[in-house]
Amino acid sequence: QLTLELIDALEKRTIEWTDLDEVQREKLLEHPDSQISGRATGIAKSQPLTSTDISPDHRNVLDLEGDAERGRRLFNEHCAVCHLPSGGRRIGPNLAGVSSNTRVQLLQSITNPSAAVDARYKNYIVTTQDGRLYAGIIVSESPGTITIRNAVGDDETLLLKDIETMRPSRLSLMPQDLADILSPQDLADVIAFLQGADLTE
Repeated sequence: QLTLELIDALEKRTIEWTDLDEVQREKLLEHPDSQISGRATGIAKSQPLTSTDISPDHRNVLDLEGDAERGRRLFNEHCAVCHLPSGGRRIGPNLAGVSSNTRVQLLQSITNPSAAVDARYKNYIVTTQDGRLYAGIIVSESPGTITIRNAVGDDETLLLKDIETMRPSRLSLMPQDLADILSPQDLADVIAFLQGADLTE
C-alpha cells in the first residue's frame, strides 16, 4: 500500500523522482509487480533531461549536425533487428512516436539504455536446476511454463518446475556498448534519422 501511495505521489508530483535516492528508485523500477515497475518506468522517462545528464564522453554529439540518410543506414544495421519486428517477433520497444523526443532524450536512450527500461522489455536472468543460464524478455507465461526471448530473437520455453532462480536484470537487453561501437558522428546521424522518421507499423 505504501508503494502505491508513493507511486501516486510521484505521478502527481507531490514528491519528485529526484527526491528519491538511487536505491529507492531502483526498487521501484525493479519491483516484482509489473504495474508498479511500469508506472515507475514511465515516471523515470518523463523526467526532463539536459545535456548535463549525458555522460561527458558523449556530450559532443549534441554539437554535431546529423545526416538522416546515413543515420537510416546505421539504424537498419544496428537497431532495426530489435526495434522492428522480424517474423512477428520483437525484442525492443516500439519506436512509434520517437520522433517527438529531443536530441538529449534520444542520445540518453542510446548511450545509457538501462537508465529506464520499459517494463514489457525488462531483461530477466533465469537459471535452471541443471545449471543452464538464460537471459531475455518474458514473452508469454502459462500456469506451468514461461517463454524467454533472447537478444537475437530466439524463443525458449521453460518449465517452471525446472527453474532454479529468476530475477530481473539491472541491464537492458540493448547493447551497453553501442555508443562505443558508433562514432560521435554516427550517433548524431542516427538521432537525425530518428527525429525525422515515421516508424509506425
